[in-house]
Amino acid sequence: MKIVWLVNTILPQIAEAEGIQRANTGGWTYELSGLLSADSGLELTVLYPRKEGTAKKTGADEKIVIGKAGNIRYAGFSEPAIAELSYNREREESFRGILREIRPDVVHIWGTEYGHTLEMLRACEDPKTAVISLQGIISVIGERYTALLPEDVIHRHTLRDLIRRDSIYEQQQKFLKRGELELDALREAVNVIGRTEWDRDTVTKINPSLRYHHCRELLRKEFYTGESWEYSRCRRHSIFMSQSYYPVKGFHIALRILRELKKTFPDVTLTAAGKSLIAAGFREKLKQDSYSRYICDRIREYGLEENVQFAGPLDTDGMKERYLSANVYLQASVMENSSNALGEAMILGVPCVASNVGGTSSMLRDGTDGFLYPFDEPDRAAELIARIFEEEDKVSDMCFSARETARSLYDREQAYSEYLGVYQKTLWNCFGN
Repeated sequence: MKIVWLVNTILPQIAEAEGIQRANTGGWTYELSGLLSADSGLELTVLYPRKEGTAKKTGADEKIVIGKAGNIRYAGFSEPAIAELSYNREREESFRGILREIRPDVVHIWGTEYGHTLEMLRACEDPKTAVISLQGIISVIGERYTALLPEDVIHRHTLRDLIRRDSIYEQQQKFLKRGELELDALREAVNVIGRTEWDRDTVTKINPSLRYHHCRELLRKEFYTGESWEYSRCRRHSIFMSQSYYPVKGFHIALRILRELKKTFPDVTLTAAGKSLIAAGFREKLKQDSYSRYICDRIREYGLEENVQFAGPLDTDGMKERYLSANVYLQASVMENSSNALGEAMILGVPCVASNVGGTSSMLRDGTDGFLYPFDEPDRAAELIARIFEEEDKVSDMCFSARETARSLYDREQAYSEYLGVYQKTLWNCFGN
């Protein structure tokens, strides 16, 4: 069986073959690609976006580059910055050319976030040969993008925002614009892969005739082995978040949670993975976006200068170390489908407090695997985190339950079997209908 993947970020094995810096995202695609490429009955080709001007001139189209990394063939296609907001007919033709050359049995499109999803779907001779994996549903994310932010902050511009036309409001409009392309793709699609009750309900309302296939996801392999979280080895009163850089992840809400916790736990800390949002000097302040500036203002207003830390970009080992050393993992997002970061924390047995948004309740049972709270009630989140800080003897059962739940949700063999089953059903339906 010949399978073509369309992904949003370069896979690590392809990055190594191309001499490109690998991304710290998309670990689930990396793990599954390794399993598929090891199957002698499958041929996997991966299409990934390259920055404009870097695609080599070879293959069926001069804007497509064909290479090989182990058993995986790959093609890098040009991805102009503007392409995420508009439909690119030229790229649709490029996709059509590469599909004619490869003649795949199944085309697997990862995510609906960008215009190239719709372009690839239309490039397929028969839409029944394509299956779209739901990641975040961007049309819904766009609607909640500015949740719990003041109106003046949403519409203001820093110098950087003016130059890039990228205020918080303008960022939201970009999400909504991409959401229009997403809605078109879902209306034209035949097959989708999802994993939560929320994503199933959401997409079947958009297109009731969709064939919905449930598949587990995979975590990075390092999270399936090694040590688990232990209360005695964590940093007491420490909270960890996996992202902070844009409003959807709710770092502004997390600061309100932290402010409340500090009243009882003066030594409480909140650490976020990723680049610091705090501008260190004049030049950095000139480059600062409005959201980062808002975060800095709130840190000062709440007196949290000694309580907030940024860990910088973290690889897999660095993330695992941060999870294991935290007293609590916090998901403060205003919208998620099912966060792999939350899944990583759960499979390690880290106590988790998560905003009850999107599909989160399909992966974490409130009061059993961790705690859920309404995303717009930071005081409630603070109460739940305080319970974990104070009730060490009651946390162990919850952590054990979370590990068992995550081991089932992210079972590698089951996930591989489910994806392979979807490919086989998709191929069968092409001949059967």
